Amino acid sequence: MEKFMLISGNAHPKLVNNISSSLDVPIGNVHAYCQLNNEISVCVDESVRGRDVFIVQGVNIHGSVNTDIMEALLLNYSCRTSAARSVTLVLPYLPYSTQSRLHGRSGIPMSVVSRAIEVSGANRVVSIDMYRKELQGFFKVPVENLRASPFLIQAIIDRVRDYQNSIFIAANTNALSRATAFCERLKLGAHGKYILKRKALTKKGRMSPPHDRVSTFDMIPNRLPPDMRKQKQPLRVEGDVNGRIAIIVDDILDEVDRHVQAAQIIKKQGAYKIYVVATHGLLSGDAAKHIEDSPIDEVIVTNTVPHDFQKMKSHKIHTVDISPLISEAIRRIVNGESMGALFANVVFVQHSTDLIHDHARKKSSIRVSMSPTVTFIDDPQGRQCL
Repeated sequence: MEKFMLISGNAHPKLVNNISSSLDVPIGNVHAYCQLNNEISVCVDESVRGRDVFIVQGVNIHGSVNTDIMEALLLNYSCRTSAARSVTLVLPYLPYSTQSRLHGRSGIPMSVVSRAIEVSGANRVVSIDMYRKELQGFFKVPVENLRASPFLIQAIIDRVRDYQNSIFIAANTNALSRATAFCERLKLGAHGKYILKRKALTKKGRMSPPHDRVSTFDMIPNRLPPDMRKQKQPLRVEGDVNGRIAIIVDDILDEVDRHVQAAQIIKKQGAYKIYVVATHGLLSGDAAKHIEDSPIDEVIVTNTVPHDFQKMKSHKIHTVDISPLISEAIRRIVNGESMGALFANVVFVQHSTDLIHDHARKKSSIRVSMSPTVTFIDDPQGRQCL
């Protein structure tokens, strides 16, 4: 009997199957369904006693996000009460992560979700490119926030012809550091920035009021200074994109209206190819249709959420498989190995399957049968890593 067990809900079966194939471990039998009264019911049909259980639960944007969360919580609780040795909840995309700030009287929904995950029985949480790194502080249990950037960078190398002629554009202030990192790893020059300014944020991410020269004023209706009114900043591009390939970098791609508007401006300024790169392609609503009708040539996202429905509306969406990263994270957690290599030393190998399998045999008792194009090296010894 394997010392660990892999189970999942109904949200993202393709990703779970890929992880199962990579780890060469079967998926445990689980029944998760919605009753006629709309209550969620789950049942784990195999013994989890004394085993390390990994629950992989994606989020299906075109289904019910709340149902997906409830499935995960009930699976946590079911495994914990069935005497599992440990329960690790793998959420490639962390729901409600964008609602992690206090706005007026709305509260902080992400705090509620994190507490529910802990109370339901999770000992550890694994996610990919959280909306903010500070979200790890919402949890009292260990959190592994994995990076998808090496896979996205490799996708740029493979799919963007003449990528050396690219200019990277940060979709917003939060994506500025990511765009800078892409430039550094691809050894490219300066990039455009602040093309989408939806919020007035300081560098530390605090909400800041607009600048106002008026120091005091009377609290009388209709007499507020005009500068105090909140206004969206107009789109602008810093940097010359004429004759270049423009790559707009973001973390979460949901509503794409502003990205499409930015692409139109970039196209008018002379860019001959426009790409959008993001980790989480939520693409809710009519986002796929807007992409299809826009000057955007291709959208590159990972499969942290399924895109089957969106791809039916647009052929411009390319999905990067992130399952090797999750599989290696699970392997290292099971064997008590350092997670550091997942953040720095990712090597893409084109014709060396033996290197990957030999490395997996030497480093652990569990062999990871990953794609022959990617491996994780603890000590690269001077090799070029992404």
